[in-house]
Amino acid sequence: MKNTTEDILQSQLAQCAAALKSCLASADKARAAEDILTLKDELDGATALLNASARLGEALARLRGETSHNINVTRQG
Repeated sequence: MKNTTEDILQSQLAQCAAALKSCLASADKARAAEDILTLKDELDGATALLNASARLGEALARLRGETSHNINVTRQG
C-alpha cells in the first residue's frame, strides 16, 4: 500500500494532536504542582505543535484545492 502525500500529512496531523494532548496533560500536572518551569516548557511545546498543526492543515487544504486560509496562533503570558 502506497502512502499518498495526503495520507502522510493526515498522519502527521494526528501525531501532532496526540502530542498536543500529552503536552496539555503535562501542563495541567505542572500547574497543579506549581512547577512553573515545566508549565512554561509544556505550554511552549503546545504552542509549537499548534503552529505545526495549522501548517499541516493548510498544506492539506492546498492539496485538496481549498484556498483562503488565515491562521494565527498566539500565546499570551
